[in-house]
Amino acid sequence: MSYAPARVYIPGMSTYARVLCSGLLGVLVACAPSAGPQPPPSPSASASAGAQVVATAGPEGADAAAAPGAAVAAPGEVVLHARWARPNDTIAALASYTRLPDAFIAEALREGVREMVKDALRKIVDVPAFAEALSLDAPIDAVVVADLDSPKPKARGAVSFGLASFERARAAVRAELTEVAPGVWRMGSEDSRGARCALAESGGTTGKLVCAESYKEVTKLAPYMARGLPSTANQPADLHIELRLKGVIQRFGGTFEQMARGLPVLFEDMRIRQPLFDNALMEAAVALGDEAASLLYDLDGLEADIGVDATRGLTAAVKIGLANKKSWLAQTLLDGADKQGPVPEVFQKLPRSSEGAFYGFTGNPGRWTPLFKVAGDMVKGALQEGRIGDDADRQAVAALLRPVFGGSVAYASAGGHFAPPAGADLPNQVADAFVGWELLGLDESSTALAAYLGEAVKVYNRPGIQAALKKEAGSDADQLPTVKTATPPAALGKGALAFEVTLPKVEGMPDPAGGPRKTTSIKAHLLLLPDGNRTWLGVSLQRDALAKLMVDAKNGTDSLGPSVLGPFQSGRHAGGAFMTLKGIVGPWQSAAGLAASMFGRREAQEIMAALSGIPNGGLSPVTVLFDQSDAAPMSIALTANVPRGALEDVGSIVGKLAERARQPRP
Repeated sequence: MSYAPARVYIPGMSTYARVLCSGLLGVLVACAPSAGPQPPPSPSASASAGAQVVATAGPEGADAAAAPGAAVAAPGEVVLHARWARPNDTIAALASYTRLPDAFIAEALREGVREMVKDALRKIVDVPAFAEALSLDAPIDAVVVADLDSPKPKARGAVSFGLASFERARAAVRAELTEVAPGVWRMGSEDSRGARCALAESGGTTGKLVCAESYKEVTKLAPYMARGLPSTANQPADLHIELRLKGVIQRFGGTFEQMARGLPVLFEDMRIRQPLFDNALMEAAVALGDEAASLLYDLDGLEADIGVDATRGLTAAVKIGLANKKSWLAQTLLDGADKQGPVPEVFQKLPRSSEGAFYGFTGNPGRWTPLFKVAGDMVKGALQEGRIGDDADRQAVAALLRPVFGGSVAYASAGGHFAPPAGADLPNQVADAFVGWELLGLDESSTALAAYLGEAVKVYNRPGIQAALKKEAGSDADQLPTVKTATPPAALGKGALAFEVTLPKVEGMPDPAGGPRKTTSIKAHLLLLPDGNRTWLGVSLQRDALAKLMVDAKNGTDSLGPSVLGPFQSGRHAGGAFMTLKGIVGPWQSAAGLAASMFGRREAQEIMAALSGIPNGGLSPVTVLFDQSDAAPMSIALTANVPRGALEDVGSIVGKLAERARQPRP
């Protein structure tokens, strides 16, 4: 059977080809197929391509370079190097999860590379011939190099793509080819439109297509990118990114620091000529400048690795290295280093029905107090300038900007969805689908949090605040949310609290008969459940279901199972999280009516069909672990795993949408 999805509906590249390329391959490059070895073109073929070859006496703007076969050093300090080592293998692994026919994938990729070449190089190359000369068997590299000998910070960047055959690529160039360095041929003249690219020999019959912002950057970097970058032999990950800041900061740190401390100038236009606000604003601006200057010397570099396997799924690891911890941000990020340990019990007691959850520790409250003080002054000044409330009202609002707890607290949060409420109108169905339920557990008694919530409700309902809100809302004042305390469900027991937030007069769907839209109200419930030295806080539109969920969490009934907790119990971590596809697609599955109103009935049916019947129900957890080290070398690290089941579910949705896109429309 022949598959030609790119030619069914849309001239050029098909919708699915674009989705496949952007969704599966990422942002480094559009799709490009591997081209098998073919004999080099004859001189007549090269002439027919229309390229005019110009030999030059020496390189244009390039340093003296070695012969085409010799290794070339970097023209400066390599600040950033990103490499996609095995594009074909990555594409094949990701495509395997879609369960689409190989022929369909191959045609989509071929169309993708043709579109990439057409968009960037159509004025200077024979698009089909040049596309066939590109190869994803070779790595794709992105490099940024800094000139440390320059009196001012100066950086150059470029991206390179592999060529299956240097000669076939050169024969497909229709524009002028100028040798600007040994083995480097500029494609087009200085005033050519389109991408600034060059062909660079790598030795043997292969080479690189190197593109940059300007021909000067291309000329400077192409020899290094073609014959100086390290081998892929020692790179186990599909994608490796390395950011090196130490050399640049040592050389230009003083210049960057002066720029950082000049940040307050950017805030001058934000003044409102209200002394309290303006003084707090400039205090914040100065602090931000000082923070940026300190953070500059704290940062050391970054490394990231992403790997894809056709059977085990996707793994990703990111590590940020720190040379010091003088900045507020570095100190805050390392706050939990001494708390790394087993998974806290509050996380283990989260509901089994959780579609996503995370745990960690609140930071040192003393570190946040100065920030809240400045923010409070800005709020009071802004309210005074807007003549909102009296001094007591403004002070009450600003007082809410404070740390709630007196020390570092372990916490865990989860979210999910209840079954859709029976008999609810569409606005409530949609609100319930997208709000779902949220549950927060804190290893702290409920005293401070209960007092804070009660205070917040009182502040919102202060007459001066309400009068200002209604004045601002004008004719829509009757649509302002109402917030009040309520009677908690009896199931929560003694000491529980309940709050209600109601959105009145929410419009429903249009009347088919042309009459006015009906309005309804949406009510959300916030419940607090004391649990000794622990507190549970929940939010949902379904009050009684939420109360039962919270009681079950308190009692440890139907909690997270070993299949979810396993990855978190394998070591000592500062935090962790998991998420599932069901948490993303679940709201749309529950809000079919909304999908129909947004996309049309046929399109909504197609979307619902794609979201239904996914192989693993969207329940395979994607896990993320957070680690810290405040001993040399200091670092902050994230490690993520997307298991096979999650990729199969995503692939199922992509595959179904692609199959439907291929079907003729009525």
